Amino acid sequence: RKSNNRERNLIVFMVAEGKNKTEKQYFEDFVRDKNFRIQFVSSNETDPIKMVNSLIARMQECGFDDTLGDVAYCLIDADFDPKKENQIKIAEEKANKHKIQLIISAPCFEIWFICHFIASTRHYSSNGEVLKILQKYISNYEKSNRGIYKKTKDKLAEAIKNSKNLEHDCQRNNWLIHTVAFSPSTEVYKIAETLLNYNKNK
Repeated sequence: RKSNNRERNLIVFMVAEGKNKTEKQYFEDFVRDKNFRIQFVSSNETDPIKMVNSLIARMQECGFDDTLGDVAYCLIDADFDPKKENQIKIAEEKANKHKIQLIISAPCFEIWFICHFIASTRHYSSNGEVLKILQKYISNYEKSNRGIYKKTKDKLAEAIKNSKNLEHDCQRNNWLIHTVAFSPSTEVYKIAETLLNYNKNK
């Protein structure tokens, strides 16, 4: 595993929706804890297509190299608007060509945090309702809170298991993946598994 004759660990390239800093702060702490590097694209975009474009530009600028283990993720909230589904479809087609993995949470990223505690299949009417449930487990949680990774990292295995259970439940209902209907669900477990297993497979 060498680049320019120097060994290095993988670099995690990532972009998330620009409405808050939750994902950025969480994954900066996660990656730092595993001694990896992160290139997080700062953007105010919520359009999945523009997010993928911004990530591609950063990957090209910073020398993305999947042969060295580099990974790239675009974190998207499905929200509640079916119009976003077409944007996700177009973004995914472009992402696949550039070795970017779309990571969809429905309706929002905070489902990942809830999965650290429970695998509830309840349906939500708003993102605010998701936050209200999460605050039962992380009492002072607000978007852009720092330190969430530290508070929850000992429950990562549970979060991965519960996320998969939610995904299987959506599949049993024959809901179409990466749509508003595929909810509640979160694919963040795929990032967690990759980073946790990296040193094992190195």
